[in-house]
Amino acid sequence: LWWMALGLIVTFAPLLVVSLFAMTVLKVPYLSMAGLIAGGMTAPAALAFANRQADCEMQNLAYATVFSLSM
Repeated sequence: LWWMALGLIVTFAPLLVVSLFAMTVLKVPYLSMAGLIAGGMTAPAALAFANRQADCEMQNLAYATVFSLSM
């Protein structure tokens, strides 16, 4: 149980900090953040969710930018 809690913290803490900073300080739009988070997690399912949110390419561009770095 302890290791699972540590795994959750290690996984979600960086995403939460970066997301909050990008949205509040840098004013990154929601769809770009959705693509960035999906790319950072290398999760195509999260990208599919972001694609259903709006009919534009902003989230795909952000995903493609971050995905290769995350891999």
